[in-house]
Formats: sequence, structure tokens, C-alpha cells
Amino acid sequence: MSTEGKSPLLETREIASGYGGRDVLHGVSIEVCRGEVVALIGHNGSGKSTLLKSIFGIVPLTAGEIRLQGERIGSLSSRRMLRAGVAYMPQGQRIFDDLTVLENLEVGAAILPERGQRALAIEESLELFGGLKGIRRRRCRSLSGGERQMVALATALLTSPKLLLLDEPSLGLAPQPSSQLLGHLAELSAKRDTAMLIVEQRVRAVLAISHRAYLMKSGNVAYSGASRSAMEDPQFRDLLLDR
Repeated sequence: MSTEGKSPLLETREIASGYGGRDVLHGVSIEVCRGEVVALIGHNGSGKSTLLKSIFGIVPLTAGEIRLQGERIGSLSSRRMLRAGVAYMPQGQRIFDDLTVLENLEVGAAILPERGQRALAIEESLELFGGLKGIRRRRCRSLSGGERQMVALATALLTSPKLLLLDEPSLGLAPQPSSQLLGHLAELSAKRDTAMLIVEQRVRAVLAISHRAYLMKSGNVAYSGASRSAMEDPQFRDLLLDR
């Protein structure tokens, strides 16, 4: 997918942010176009998760700005971000173990204003993740890791976001379920024209399903380029191996 000539759906412009008065990000600029899958790669502590949290309004900016479809969104709350078309799936399986699959979806759909809208969104999410339809009455504590991730993803997609931020969606999964999950994400992006910014440690797997990649180091973007050619780029490989 080429982004040439396309207006970015999301832009971060020289943003800085962090915790307790100490910046973790130092002037980070990235962009994601509509319907594009972008990989965000880097070692632990490089600022990847902080970038997602900053975009979603969880971590406040200390400098720079974030734009969605050309409009500044850096000061929006997480709830308003959802209404603006941005959804976030944090690291780990953030679902309610004591609730059923259906009950988890009902909780996630509560942000939608009308009962009919909520019911339709739930049914559409169950259709997208067909494997959940037969287990909708099961409590989530009894599900496999892959099933739990599907519940988390189905919940994140309830609001039909323009942009989905995913923090290590394959965390805790074996290689085969991990690859299947990432492949499903690429299919969902194409089917729904949903842009995705994915933090992922399985580098080759996420490069295989993404259009472009950013590699972060020490709170900065150290590399950006097309995913299909990243592993053949000596600069990318050196940065990836350098700790």
C-alpha cells in the first residue's frame, strides 16, 4: 500500500511525554494513513507503549501535537478519543474474567448512546470473530489465550474505530496462534478500512502483515520505511540488534 499523495489519518508532530516530570518520548513524529497497518518496533523501554498511551490521551504531552484527520486531539480524554474514532487495546488481556464473552462485549458497548446501536455493534463484532459466537455464554476465565485476545479485540472494535492502537496483541501466545491473530488483524483492517498502529515484539510476523514500520530507540524514531524491505535494510537490522 502506498501512502504517497494521501492525507494522514493520524499525525504526531515532535511530541514529548513521560511520567513524573521525566520525558520518555523526545520529539517523536509518525503518521498513519486511513486503512494502513503500521508496525511500531523496538526494544523494551524504547517508548513504544508510551507513544500509544500518549496518542490515546492517557499520558499527557509536554511538547508537540497530535492530529487526527488534521484536527488537534492531544488534549482529548480517552472517552472523547473513542468518540473521535480512536480505540486502544492495551498490553495484556484486559477483559473481565468473571463475565461471559457476551457480558464483556456489553460492557464495552456501554459507551454507545442507543440500545439498538449497542446490540448491533455486539452482533457485528461476533460476526467479525466467528469463533466467539459459539462461546458467547462462557466465562472468560475458561478461555484459551487466543480466545481471550479475540474477546479483547472484538471489544476494541465495537465503536467501529477509524484507528486502532494495539499494544503487543500477540503477548503470551505461541507462535502459530500469534501469526494467525496478526493475519486476522490485517484482514480486519482491509475489510473495514481500519488503520492500525501495532506495537509488537514478533518482528518478522508484524512486518509480514504491515505496510510500513517505525523502529524506536531511547524515545526517538530511529528508522522508518516500508515493511516489506525493512529486514533487508542493514540500518534497520543493526538498530534492531543493537542494545
